[in-house]
Amino acid sequence: SVSTVSRVLNHLDRVSDETRARVEDAVAKLGFMPNALATSLVTGQTRIVMIVVPNFTLDFHAVTLQSAAETFRHNGYQSMIFSSGEDPESDPLTYLNRYIHLIDGALVVPTRNRIFDLQRFSKPIVLLNRTIHGSELNSVAIDNFGGCYTLTQLLLENNHKKIAILSVDTDMNIGIDCLQGFC
Repeated sequence: SVSTVSRVLNHLDRVSDETRARVEDAVAKLGFMPNALATSLVTGQTRIVMIVVPNFTLDFHAVTLQSAAETFRHNGYQSMIFSSGEDPESDPLTYLNRYIHLIDGALVVPTRNRIFDLQRFSKPIVLLNRTIHGSELNSVAIDNFGGCYTLTQLLLENNHKKIAILSVDTDMNIGIDCLQGFC
């Protein structure tokens, strides 16, 4: 029966060893592959996480993509990876909204401050390397404030007098935290 085959393919109990062997043999002979989309309709989960980064060429993003994809795969999830570009008109929300029904959540490097749109997204989102001040979104980011503060202190301790900072857009933590750490 369909339910017996389902129990065998999903490694559930209540199937005799003999029946399990017969089903596994039939699956192998027929080259049967379960339909992941049909399964997701029943379970309500796709086991897919979207990853959106500005580009693939920066070493930081490449290493992050590789590590995140491996971690997701190790935990039974597949990754759907997109490059949004650094163009403010290109936005991770474009991808999130287009594929909302195919994903269980997303790991996003936001390219501009769309805090309210990201916070209203119905699936879990984790921001990567950029936080948005005032946001309740979870994020994983480096300590830009501490890094710039420590670097500035080191320069001052080594008697450097003319120190400048070139700061990036301050909509997100990178610019604000670096500038505050420098000051």
